[in-house]
Amino acid sequence: MKKILFVIPSYEMGGTTSSVINLIDLLQGKCRFDLLVMAHEGPRRAFFAEQKVLPEKRLLAAMVGNFGNHEHATQLLISAPLKLLRRACLGLGVDIAGYVYGAVAETIRRQDYYAVVAWQEGEATRFVARIRNCKRMAWVRCDYRRVVKRKRDVGVYQKMSRIVCVSEYTRQSFCQCLPEVAHRVETIYNPIDVQRIVNAGAEIDLDARFTDGQFNILSIGRYSAVKRFDVIPGIVSRLRSAGCRFRWYILGEPVGEVYRRLLDDIRRFGIEEDLILLGEKKNPYSYYARCNLVVVCSESEACPNAIMEAKILHVPVVASHFGSVGEFLHDGVNALVAPIDRIGESVRSLIEDKALYRRLKKGCSEYVHDNRRGVDRIVALFEE
Repeated sequence: MKKILFVIPSYEMGGTTSSVINLIDLLQGKCRFDLLVMAHEGPRRAFFAEQKVLPEKRLLAAMVGNFGNHEHATQLLISAPLKLLRRACLGLGVDIAGYVYGAVAETIRRQDYYAVVAWQEGEATRFVARIRNCKRMAWVRCDYRRVVKRKRDVGVYQKMSRIVCVSEYTRQSFCQCLPEVAHRVETIYNPIDVQRIVNAGAEIDLDARFTDGQFNILSIGRYSAVKRFDVIPGIVSRLRSAGCRFRWYILGEPVGEVYRRLLDDIRRFGIEEDLILLGEKKNPYSYYARCNLVVVCSESEACPNAIMEAKILHVPVVASHFGSVGEFLHDGVNALVAPIDRIGESVRSLIEDKALYRRLKKGCSEYVHDNRRGVDRIVALFEE
């Protein structure tokens, strides 16, 4: 069997970590897989206990890791001067990351991988571009217009034999930015381990703060500005003032400035009993399965796992108008799609209009997820 290496930046939450685990599980027996995690930090480390993860490369961790997350003094002694040096060199128009990546890439080359896959744009892709004598592939998981640096990125992606975008919207965005490599780009949606999600949804593994008996709403993701969780307290306050009965839960690692501002807003609006931040959960699917509605307020999504998982567990969705939303939801059939300033109205209509809710619930119940086409295509990429 061919030996494949996946490269991811860290163990942070999001589609990068969940989708790579899903894919490895779905491809068992077809290839041999190793994982290189550039910085061994982040809340999802335990999720990779059953995967073959290469030992951490300290130079990579020092270059790309979060300075505040380094656990050991020796790592800080490497990271602090290296990052200061990189910053100084960038001021002179030189990025020393290339030299660091080249040195580490040589150790990877000696391990005789048939293909090396950058499972996320950014540093993972720039590192994989340095690995010689193997097939190199790159996954793009964002609206590339938000992050593109043409002068740097064209050369990086020209070294890739294949570039995979996780939605058609993402592919079009990427090709507009880097038309030089458009002939190498295709769309493959994130792989989803359906049976694992269904089984996990049936488990009863719930926080004591989660209660049944009212209309339960769920939002999930990292606390970053792009998720627009900051609009939720105002929506909750207005819905309460309108007499709606519900409880809204957010799942996500409780860190960062967005999280702290959200806590302040919850106190300011006096909605501590109505909007509850549950933190990150090892099994989020228990919550999906016991909620009436999933709400996605994102400004941008490539292939939104929260929506795919809600559909698999037959939960209706209210979502904002991000670029790829039409590829994953049918407005009025299994979801309501609305501008961000009308998300609250959509939620209210589903709380109050039981016939509308039943119609969307029926639309969700008819959804069947099929990975075969995407998985077969990924296997074919490894065989080309």
